[in-house]
Amino acid sequence: MIKTCTCLLLVVCTLSCKKGLETHPAWDTNILAPLLQSSLSIDDLLTDSLIVTNNDSSISLVFSNPLFDFSLTDQVINIPDTTLTASFSLQNLNLANQSIIYPLSLGQMCQQLGIVGIFIIAANGSTFPIPEIINIATGDNEINATEFFQSADLESGFIDLTLKNELPIVISNMVFQVRNKIDQQILTQDTFVNLLPQQTQVKTIDLSGKHVEGTLIATILDLDSPGGNVLIDTSNSIIITLTAHDLVVNTATAVFPAQNIIEQDQETKYNLSGGAQLDELRIKSGTLLVNLKSTIPQQSHLEFSLPSAIDAFGNTIFVSEDLPAAPAGGTSDLTKTFDLTGYSFNLTGLSGAEYNTYSTHLVVSIDSTGELVTISKEDSVNINYTLQNIVPEYVHGYLGQQILTIEPSQTPFEVFKNVVSGTLGLEQADVTFSIVNGIGVSGQISLHDLTSMNTLTSNTVALTWDLLNAPLNIDPAAYYPFTPSYTTFELNNSNSNFKTLIENFPDQLLYSLDIVINPFGNISNYQDFAYDTSTLSVNLNLSVPLSFIANDLVLQDTFDFSLGSPEEGDPLIKEGTFNIIADNGFPFSASFQLYFYDDQMNFLDSLFTSTNNIAAALLNDACLVSEKSNTMLTFDIDENKMNRLRSSKNVIVRSKFNTTPTPPCTYLKIYNNNLLDIKLTGSFIYYSGF
Repeated sequence: MIKTCTCLLLVVCTLSCKKGLETHPAWDTNILAPLLQSSLSIDDLLTDSLIVTNNDSSISLVFSNPLFDFSLTDQVINIPDTTLTASFSLQNLNLANQSIIYPLSLGQMCQQLGIVGIFIIAANGSTFPIPEIINIATGDNEINATEFFQSADLESGFIDLTLKNELPIVISNMVFQVRNKIDQQILTQDTFVNLLPQQTQVKTIDLSGKHVEGTLIATILDLDSPGGNVLIDTSNSIIITLTAHDLVVNTATAVFPAQNIIEQDQETKYNLSGGAQLDELRIKSGTLLVNLKSTIPQQSHLEFSLPSAIDAFGNTIFVSEDLPAAPAGGTSDLTKTFDLTGYSFNLTGLSGAEYNTYSTHLVVSIDSTGELVTISKEDSVNINYTLQNIVPEYVHGYLGQQILTIEPSQTPFEVFKNVVSGTLGLEQADVTFSIVNGIGVSGQISLHDLTSMNTLTSNTVALTWDLLNAPLNIDPAAYYPFTPSYTTFELNNSNSNFKTLIENFPDQLLYSLDIVINPFGNISNYQDFAYDTSTLSVNLNLSVPLSFIANDLVLQDTFDFSLGSPEEGDPLIKEGTFNIIADNGFPFSASFQLYFYDDQMNFLDSLFTSTNNIAAALLNDACLVSEKSNTMLTFDIDENKMNRLRSSKNVIVRSKFNTTPTPPCTYLKIYNNNLLDIKLTGSFIYYSGF
């Protein structure tokens, strides 16, 4: 009805704006003519609504109004900005295997034998009887290893002490000692017996837990030999070889060989809200910030990777960088930033059986620089991982057990947005409380309150319903093929007062509810899932049969309105009297008015100067239309009014409807064969041009 009135007026005014009459005589002409004839059904009168024809040809209006929805990123899994720290201590700190050879010649030993030694030296190159040697000792002999290390505190390691007898006599007993030069700590003292000429004996000394200096003192504490008549060569020696191997140090000042000093896999576990246990996380957007701090006082090379995270091409996050030597008492730093968009995290850890767990792999190595440097196993590499602005695209696993409490909120309800005043009594109103779950978790929803609010009247009506406050079960969405679950609950005249809520003409709905995720625990066995587009939406679907009682029901709407501006040479209607002849086949009466405004919504004029009414159709005993009513509405438009209408940019159309219940026809139904026949005629002065 609202749009119909506007169309009628447009017909009138369009006739006054025909283009193209540029050069011809102009005159006023009196014309009496029919201008428009049309039949309007309920489809024409209610074009904004979804109209459904029932089996008995009666009409129902169907509306769907969203009440509430939430998404994965907002509610289910929220990964806050998180910084995690992992500390990697030096696992292995090795010194290179080194050998030091120290020959102890016959001439050197003779210096300890007094007069006999002098004779033996004098007999060099000839045969001479060496007497029995008993309990002689050599002096201290320095062994310099400082080109390899200055000092080392050993966690473990060994020295192989090898003695080869190149003397012409048997050594029946020899006690050999090696000690540090400065702190005099004895590293080894061992005894060799019955060492025949050209024979070699080896003793292995465990150095675990010992402090070793770079300058050592080697001493023979006791040497015994039966002697013999032998060819004297004073350069013949006992060859002493010290071979250090498998040296693992706690700290050392040394020339370190090239080696991996850290090689470690580490797991990091997240604690997610609600006890969620995820095995997969795909990231829509977010950043990984990696900051590394090293206390190693030598340049090192770092390789860091997240094998748990791969992008769409199968690439992992990998860093290969040199870290400069840390200053004394300080650290060297390296910071890297990675865009995680499109990365998928496997959260099952190293074992493949964990949850919320990703692994990192770190290798720190040093090269041999040939320089002495002090490194300790207490030196470390600390890594700070910072996940920033993580927005999940997809999660899989167990999403945890959570309760989402929606405090009293409100949402627009626009079904009756055009109702200004009056009352409407509905015979019936059927509502389905529908839940569309696009998240792969089971749930429950409890509606605690639903109140209709009419902000024009300040009137509120609270819902009563058999299932109010009751937990309503929600099925999960299906994974493959992805299919949301649909759950509906009926509200009707017998189990609720929803009809009363509707008759309040609400423009706002107030509600509060709880949603429980996984109320029965991990019944999916880690098969929960959700996408970033996943939502759980709650909707009110309203079906209202057009069987009602209307009492001064006023509808109002605003439209853009423009008749254009006449140009020179255009014909136009100057003024006239117009008639709307209505044959109404609807069981309600109607009156209407059009109000015209400029572009600033300043009032200009109205169409009718007096009240009008289109009478309702006549009904039979079966409450069906038996005869259309005939009504003629007349309105005058003088030249000034016509000019004001041409200046208008907006029109407000207000219609008022009434039914007249006559027993047994209390609630009046609208059918698809109800028609309103409209004819527009006019008697007007038509100006042919300028």
